[in-house]
Amino acid sequence: MNEKSPLEETDLSYIIDSCLMLALEYDIPKLLEKILHIARKMTCSDAGSIYVVERSHEEEKGEKRQLRFKAAQNDTVHADWQEFVFDIDKRTIAGYVASTGEIVTIDDVYSIPKDFPFSFGKGVDEKTGYRTSSMLAFPMKNFRQEVIGVVQLINRKERFDKKLEKEKITGNVLPYDQNYRRLASFMVAQAGSALENASLVDSIKESYRAQERLQKEKIVAFYDIAAGLSDTLINKLSGILMSLQYLQEGLRGLGKEGEEFTSMNHDAILEAQWVIKMVKRFQETTDLALMSTTDDLDLHSVLKEIELEYKGKKPAFQLFDGTPIVSCNPQIGECFKGIIENALESRMDGQADVSVRTRPGPSSKTVLIEITDNGKGMSQDQAQRAFTPFYTSKGTTRSGLGLWYCYQLVNGSGGNISIKSRPGAGTTVTISLPASKTKEAGPGG
Repeated sequence: MNEKSPLEETDLSYIIDSCLMLALEYDIPKLLEKILHIARKMTCSDAGSIYVVERSHEEEKGEKRQLRFKAAQNDTVHADWQEFVFDIDKRTIAGYVASTGEIVTIDDVYSIPKDFPFSFGKGVDEKTGYRTSSMLAFPMKNFRQEVIGVVQLINRKERFDKKLEKEKITGNVLPYDQNYRRLASFMVAQAGSALENASLVDSIKESYRAQERLQKEKIVAFYDIAAGLSDTLINKLSGILMSLQYLQEGLRGLGKEGEEFTSMNHDAILEAQWVIKMVKRFQETTDLALMSTTDDLDLHSVLKEIELEYKGKKPAFQLFDGTPIVSCNPQIGECFKGIIENALESRMDGQADVSVRTRPGPSSKTVLIEITDNGKGMSQDQAQRAFTPFYTSKGTTRSGLGLWYCYQLVNGSGGNISIKSRPGAGTTVTISLPASKTKEAGPGG
């Protein structure tokens, strides 16, 4: 039989599509399943398994690296596969490939010569009734040519879609010849690069999550300190205020200058008391865990209730047709109101024009809310710092917690919030909320 090379038989467009599919998948469990399926399809393999290398923090002290079994696929036998870990050495086929970085082909794993460094464990076959015969095992390597995983392909068939009978496997499978070793060489780099990229993305995401956790822990620690100091500060300020009132009686003879002096200090103390009370109230009512609580809400119903509160005032609401159901924190309305209040106060002359607009996101998975004003705007530095707790551009009349609170609510809902602004050109705050996974969002509901 004149058998074509698998590289010739495999559709070039499928190879290209497969490479793109692997390069764009950053979810590691999904990526491993795709690598295994693509490798099986390219080699017409009935079954296969995939392992990843785990590096111990104690590796430099001599502790061995390990292989973790991550996934298995089998078109003939269906079983529940459980992850397990074993030390990397040359006694197992996967361990040998991980140790040496070599590609291994075996015509029949039950007939491995005794002088080979590795052997095949029959435990899984005995448990499932399957018969592993031919095998192709290859490493996955990163750009440094380090082995980061191993793929084992089992029992090559004439066609990928051919079904094998469990009792007649040995007479219906083919060996992996030199052409399939060439195909495996191609997969070594492609699969390894995809896994390396996904691991890097996962590390970046975990670093970002760790930074967020640290930021929240710092804020919680600040709240604890603020709670302990607030009562003391308020009491001290109250004492100063009473002393100032007595002083005011004695300064009446100084005329207008004396009155302005005492009035200015009086107002400053009241503002300081107000800010401290705001921080204390925020500490008492804000639960960071509750900020991640989500529910399915009719976005337009929430906004229409807010519109009624501002009836006769400046905000103009423009809601697209439909009933967008979003998954977000039940307190999201407070976030909208806080941003609208900021927009209304964006002009000193009180002539701010404010619009609240909704529209479907770039995909059906999100809904956008845009709150725009024609106020004085912000510099790039101010816009970047706007979501920082206790940052405010409005002096001591604001606690600087409003936008930070909005950020936590939106972020905890799985959404995003951003600011686009220029000095003298107004500000647009855009909130992206995830559409409900159980209810359809968009025009027509």
